[in-house]
Amino acid sequence: MLVSSVALVALGLGGQNGEWLTRAAKQLERYYFRHPELHRPYAPVVFAALSLVLGGGISRRTVSEVARYANRSLSLSDKYVYFFDYKESDDKWSREYFIVPVALFVPLVICEEGIPGSYRLKGEEVIKRLEELLDKNGGAYRPRETDRIAALEHGLAALALDQYARCKDKKGVRYKLNQALYELRKEREGLDKLGSYLMAIAYLMLVIIIIAVPAYNINIGPVEDAFVKASLFIMPLIESPQAMTSRILGR
Repeated sequence: MLVSSVALVALGLGGQNGEWLTRAAKQLERYYFRHPELHRPYAPVVFAALSLVLGGGISRRTVSEVARYANRSLSLSDKYVYFFDYKESDDKWSREYFIVPVALFVPLVICEEGIPGSYRLKGEEVIKRLEELLDKNGGAYRPRETDRIAALEHGLAALALDQYARCKDKKGVRYKLNQALYELRKEREGLDKLGSYLMAIAYLMLVIIIIAVPAYNINIGPVEDAFVKASLFIMPLIESPQAMTSRILGR
């Protein structure tokens, strides 16, 4: 499954197309949903393969799966280790490893059709961390200090940055609303009852904006400013509700 996905990613990025490639992608999609929990550790590789080959033709089921995955936490240090055993010419067995930096496959589909806005934002989040990491290490992709510098990872990092550069300026009102929703949906630790209430308030604010802007032809500028100012108060509470509550009560 993993190797097939990587092969389709390479073909998709290379501009290959044809009925045979579409059939292969559809088959990959079917295999994924037979045991999604088994393939989820390297799901971004599968999503990249399906999106790059099928474009807007990916199924609604896959779109829903991609949207759910976007809310999960993901680190540049997350890697999936694939290995296979083989026999050498002297009949001795050896093992070959294929280490996949999962997060770097997310930005590969930032520009593709059919990908949920939340997953695009997940890709931008990965790019931001990638740029910070490269600046910190003098251009070397090394998420951990003990990691070796690998050509595969540098190649994927370059591809991710290139894909992002192609469409980073395509940001309108819908993008900003998607960004706000994405920040609300991301996995958060320590979210207590107060945090849940504040989350609901933030969602309500977003719904009001989404309905009011097109319905009443409201200038988005002042609305956006108001939302940002309100978010500056609400988001810290969501991030650490216990700490903010203690500060308000003077404890």
